[in-house]
Amino acid sequence: MCGTLSVFSTLCCGVIGAGAMAALLFIGGVIFTMYCNAAKESLAEHSDDFETACTTECKAVLDYDVKVVCDAGNMLGTASTLIAVSVVLSVITAMLVCIGFCNKKNKVQQVIVMQQQGGVQMQQMQGVQIVPAVPVQAVPVNMNAK
Repeated sequence: MCGTLSVFSTLCCGVIGAGAMAALLFIGGVIFTMYCNAAKESLAEHSDDFETACTTECKAVLDYDVKVVCDAGNMLGTASTLIAVSVVLSVITAMLVCIGFCNKKNKVQQVIVMQQQGGVQMQQMQGVQIVPAVPVQAVPVNMNAK
């Protein structure tokens, strides 16, 4: 029961939720990177206009703004990659949990046998293998038959 709940919660919260978050961050990173490239191209095309209409401080602020947009796109891409890696690891974890709970193993139970020999009490530990019970059907036997 616990294994089923953990697989269900891992798939819902871990895979679907984190996968959606990774996709949103990736899309945001792509949009910021597109704006970054467009801003760099625009600044390169109109560099003559900026030199006449903008001071050195104005140009530094424009360059800084473009750098901020480019850095934001890179960071969003990195964050989405890390979340995607965690999604893959959560899928692997869910598979291992399912294998662990679905795989029936023979259990060995420790039994302590108390023996007394010559006035000295001894303990022995023995492993007893527990095997799943096989259902047995009762067969009627006719004792009066000749």
